[in-house]
Amino acid sequence: MDPISLFFDSFRGLASTSSNFLIFFAPFILGYFSWKLWIMYIQTDFISKIKWVMLEIHLPREIYKTPQAMEIILLSFDQGGKGSKYERWWKGFVQVWFSLEIVSIEGAVRFFIRVPYFYKDLIESRIYSQFPEIEISEAPDYTEVPIPAEGHGVSLFGFELQLTKPDPIPIKTYVEYEMHKAFLDEKQRFDPMTPMIEFLGSQGPGDQVWIQILVKAHRGRYVDAEGKQGDWRDEAKAEIKKIMEGDKKATKEGEVPPALRLTKAQGDNIAIIERNAAKVGLDCGIRAVYVASPGKFKVNNLPGLAGMFNAFNSADLNGFKRVNSTGFDVPWEDVDRWLHIHRLGAVRRRFFDAYKRRSYFYPPYQRKPFVLSVEELATVFHIPSAIAETPTLRRLESKKSEPPHNLPI
Repeated sequence: MDPISLFFDSFRGLASTSSNFLIFFAPFILGYFSWKLWIMYIQTDFISKIKWVMLEIHLPREIYKTPQAMEIILLSFDQGGKGSKYERWWKGFVQVWFSLEIVSIEGAVRFFIRVPYFYKDLIESRIYSQFPEIEISEAPDYTEVPIPAEGHGVSLFGFELQLTKPDPIPIKTYVEYEMHKAFLDEKQRFDPMTPMIEFLGSQGPGDQVWIQILVKAHRGRYVDAEGKQGDWRDEAKAEIKKIMEGDKKATKEGEVPPALRLTKAQGDNIAIIERNAAKVGLDCGIRAVYVASPGKFKVNNLPGLAGMFNAFNSADLNGFKRVNSTGFDVPWEDVDRWLHIHRLGAVRRRFFDAYKRRSYFYPPYQRKPFVLSVEELATVFHIPSAIAETPTLRRLESKKSEPPHNLPI
């Protein structure tokens, strides 16, 4: 048989096999995607019916509590009800989530917590229990602003954050900064949130910077080498084991055990990981965005925006890295520039829509979350004390005597 005939016979045989394969598996493939679309539809419908409320936190002039007080408040976000199979697969039930937000509107720094209305009283009572001097009020959503038409200068730049190392390895928290030590004078403390607040307070007319930290109860998704599923505490044990094994060389008879060969830094890291994993962990997602009025976009704001989270990073431990950036304009020419502008416009609109919806854990903008312990989260978002002296940080002029008397118990 000549080579050409052999080729066509082989091709016909392959096509016949592929056709039979597709006919057999088509119902399963169709069923799988139909199920995915159904779940997406009912979850989107369920989410659209959630009533939200934006709570603004008004800070007092004098407050000296450390982020440790914020940990107690954050425990309220561990609302773990996952619903029955009927509720999840027919009603579209999803775990509730919350949004912690720090915003600069032309330099005026404000703190918000967006919660489902059902949890409003619970969150307020927890905040007042730790900070009776503050005031809480309902506020309109600050994201209700028009996005300028593309092609008239860059109006929006944003990114999301992920951890640089596995979840159980903590970022640099207020404990490492020794903010929790009672013997330190207030002026001796360093608050890692201060650089962020200073940058937010430096914004001028036409500039807005928004930060959102989305939070919900953690659900185990870690799978070990043997295929066994667990949560982030199981992953922490695996990370400690890696450190203990070191270079994975087999221990010979008479050789010093791995635990005794650890360096001081390795031993310290193990202790920090154990301390972190002993606390409640929450699934998180973080976004930051710079919004400018048409024609007022300042490129020199981008390094400050990107560096807001550097104080939480540690070479020995964990840190944040930027992902899913919207990008910004560069001097392309002709058709390339036209395509570039319109592509950027679509990316920015999706990013803005995801931010406005606070969509991260579920459709339409589903992402893979990372875990922060309440200690880590309290370091990134807490009520700033008198250390933060940024002039544009909005604080109450007078001290409130007591929280509202009608809060639920």
